[in-house]
Amino acid sequence: MHFPFCTPYPHAKKMPQKIIKETLGELRSQSTQLDNTESSHRLESLVASIETSGGLREKRHGLIEEIRSAIEHFEVEHPRIAEDLNRILIALSNMGI
Repeated sequence: MHFPFCTPYPHAKKMPQKIIKETLGELRSQSTQLDNTESSHRLESLVASIETSGGLREKRHGLIEEIRSAIEHFEVEHPRIAEDLNRILIALSNMGI
């Protein structure tokens, strides 16, 4: 069944790794625009953690929890950041992480 009023997710055809890389770039840019230094540092730290993740399964589980926590932190005052973090969470899920 086709729903003409529903547009597909804009990144649906891209590979999860590419989505993550592009979204991390967007988040890096957004972190420099935050007024709150604590939030800026938190976002920069999370971006670095995502970039260096991989290896141990326990580390990846902790990263997923860290991303979920950050989504809750940013969703009210910075919904775009929360949306981008959610996009990364979905891409990681699509990769089986």
